[in-house]
Amino acid sequence: MKIIDNSRLEEMIKDKNNPEVKREILDVLYDSRLLLPVKFRKCRNPDDLAGQFGFDVLDVPDGDGEKTVPLFTNKAIAESNPLKCTAIEIDMGDLAELMKQSDKYSSVTINIFTKHYLDLPLDEFLAIFGIVANHKIKDIENGKLRQILQNEFSEDELYSEIKDLPLISPWVDEESGPAHEFTYDKNDNEYFPLFTDLDEFEKVFGNDKNVYPQAYTFSRSAELTKDDMVINPASESVFLNRKDMLQER
Repeated sequence: MKIIDNSRLEEMIKDKNNPEVKREILDVLYDSRLLLPVKFRKCRNPDDLAGQFGFDVLDVPDGDGEKTVPLFTNKAIAESNPLKCTAIEIDMGDLAELMKQSDKYSSVTINIFTKHYLDLPLDEFLAIFGIVANHKIKDIENGKLRQILQNEFSEDELYSEIKDLPLISPWVDEESGPAHEFTYDKNDNEYFPLFTDLDEFEKVFGNDKNVYPQAYTFSRSAELTKDDMVINPASESVFLNRKDMLQER
């Protein structure tokens, strides 16, 4: 097994109050693998021999009446902390996916209980991976984008506006992932649907209890789907060729 080396991250955390270093820390975390303290539990299905044990992320109070997700950069720090529990290796992107629907935690804290630690609000941590916290989906509006979609626009103008915007997409469950493919145009071509706001999502999926909304930046959605897309299929129905939108940008 590859040994985790987060020495660069550890050094940067010592200078976390420097704005430039803070930005670099966020970039480094995108590809980082840290140690996560967990409590193992038996899964509900006794016939699932491939995965009889699941785990719960450890609950740690953050001092403000909320809970934080503890993380450690190396095995020595993890073993010396007062939590005295099992720590598993996890990619930060996988952790973000795990945390995106939770309203149980308010932050993640790297090297908690040490002199040099880093506390990140959960929303800021999720944003590293282009994810919008589940409880904030209801606040997504994208009024300016709606105006652009309802008028003439160039491809460059549209991409410049949407690349970092949060757009809502339909998901089935954590294992199946995005709820695609969908047929929307007159030629029976399939597109992955994106929505500017929750009202537009509910026009299509409001009565489907098996599909729930998730929100990512457009750039992150394009990484996840690999398909052509349509924005607001129940209203503007703007079709996007994924390859054309992303090439040389």
